[in-house]
Amino acid sequence: MWRIDIDGQTVHSPDVGIVVGNPVLTQELNAADQLTFEVTPAHRLYDAIRAGVLTSRYIVYRDGSPVSYGRILAVETQPLNAVAKVTCEGELAYLNDAVLPEYDFGGSPSAFLSMFVDEYVKQTGSDLKLGRVITTDNNDYIVRGNEMPTALLPELLDKTVNSSAGGVLRIRHEDGKRYLDWIAEPDTPGSQAIAKGSNLLDMSSVVDGASIVTAIMPIGAQNEDGTYVRIPSSKDGTVSGDVKRKGAYLYTAKGVQKYGWHAQVMQWEDVTESKNLRTKAIAAVRALSPETTITASAVDLTDAGYNVDAIALGQSVPIECDDIATRLFVTGCEFHMDYPADSTYTFGKLAELSAVVAAADSAGWSDPSIYANSGTIMGDLTVKGGAYVTGGLRFGSSSASEPLARFTADSGSVYMALVDSSDNAQHQWRFNSSTHNIATRDYVNGAWTNWSTPNMLGGTQSVTPVANGLATKAVSFGRTFSSTPTVVATLATSNSTAVQNLRVAVSGVSTTGFNLQVYNAGTSTTARDVNWFAVVSA
Repeated sequence: MWRIDIDGQTVHSPDVGIVVGNPVLTQELNAADQLTFEVTPAHRLYDAIRAGVLTSRYIVYRDGSPVSYGRILAVETQPLNAVAKVTCEGELAYLNDAVLPEYDFGGSPSAFLSMFVDEYVKQTGSDLKLGRVITTDNNDYIVRGNEMPTALLPELLDKTVNSSAGGVLRIRHEDGKRYLDWIAEPDTPGSQAIAKGSNLLDMSSVVDGASIVTAIMPIGAQNEDGTYVRIPSSKDGTVSGDVKRKGAYLYTAKGVQKYGWHAQVMQWEDVTESKNLRTKAIAAVRALSPETTITASAVDLTDAGYNVDAIALGQSVPIECDDIATRLFVTGCEFHMDYPADSTYTFGKLAELSAVVAAADSAGWSDPSIYANSGTIMGDLTVKGGAYVTGGLRFGSSSASEPLARFTADSGSVYMALVDSSDNAQHQWRFNSSTHNIATRDYVNGAWTNWSTPNMLGGTQSVTPVANGLATKAVSFGRTFSSTPTVVATLATSNSTAVQNLRVAVSGVSTTGFNLQVYNAGTSTTARDVNWFAVVSA
């Protein structure tokens, strides 16, 4: 059920008989919301609404939860029947109220966003605060500037989400405060599928040929001599998987085979080192794909009384229709509050695994980069991007001079020893698989110290994933910690497509236990072992 409040007074709530005409809420990623409706002189707040341009604030609620905040932007009154057509803008548009002076910036993405927030607050007296900044810039350094003063919001969009950094800007409400976030991708997994034969009414798919790029010429920042940073020199051929090199270009072999050679220059103006440019360029080539936009008319099953999550902006949702079966980001919504069947949803970038990364990694969920082939707590390990060592894990390069972890076992316990190139152990851990106790000892002055039992535990828990959803399982420590521990968890299974669709997180940590959460972007419901460790900091 929808409700609209303006300045704390309800102007639309059908369940109590207060209504406006044709209320429609339109939302898009990286754009201000738009709310439109009509009001007649018979409405008790008719005069107040007409007088509230730029001063009156609205809140739209759905099923009791706020989904949009903003202000009245314009009121058009029909002279013959006095019906007022009201247009409201979402609170992201408030940033248009300030001007950003000329600037020359070099620093972290967080500091860059803070510069905009500080200037906006200084000019307007707003209570807006710097929020989460989670971008894909591994160097944590960007370069931006403008020699002319400019409107704050267009400059912010141009230098953040519309730049090579990309991402999503949003205003988030939490604990009565407002925060401006800059995140890499939408981070809300949706559980309600859009499916033919269920809630899908109509669908159209558009692939934009003008967006097809199969090769890029990567360039970085401009050097003092006027040249540009380029990727390191190397021979043509395979760079990483499907990513190939041809002269100054990196390209996707599968893309070229399917669509032909379509190249463009891609610049990262804040990248000053060749090796960092290479890393970013490889990631960019892997992400190359035609821009596919799907528009669907669907019935939100929450409106039909089903106990599922409502479809919302920024979610990654399952799409099932004929030859389309994947997860897509909801990039736009047009909610017709009076006529839900007229509501439409726009789905942009194919989500697939990236939706899981956006939804899970942004919330601090673990990437299953380490897989234990034996499915046990300790065993032969494969480290993605590192060396594989039978019976142990070599840290760093594959050089024999690097330290090595050796694993042994007896009845009920597994031992890991950190050894040097001559197999001389310096530190040892012991894990008891029945009590989950972990003990440690060190080799000091030619002798081993006694085993100590620090405040840590570990274990393995089997969890059965839910297709395209979230599975939660309670885990007990079997003891009470002196204080709330830090808990980490990772999958213990072989690398496969099914595993790559999974992310693991922990929640509800207390001194006696926690909840394991496994988010599944695929359909496999095979039970998976999850390794966990709990540690109380000294």
